[in-house]
Amino acid sequence: MDVLASSGLVFALIAIVVLILIYLYSCVYKLAKRYGRNAAGHTIISLFLSPFVSIIHLLCAGETDEHRKARIQEEEKWRAEVHKTE
Repeated sequence: MDVLASSGLVFALIAIVVLILIYLYSCVYKLAKRYGRNAAGHTIISLFLSPFVSIIHLLCAGETDEHRKARIQEEEKWRAEVHKTE
């Protein structure tokens, strides 16, 4: 096998792995934001541990109480607007 061809294959595999990791880190960030958690902190923790560990932690921890209350209030506003227009 040609050295250039094998190095190109290695480069392509490394690029794919890096893109997958970037995607996983962005998933950690978005999930932490959605649950009202510290998104930057969870992303940094996932750099040291693993994105999978951070995702599992976020799924187990769930939403913060403040975020849940704000989400419920926002949903109540939407419901009131929908029923007002009917």
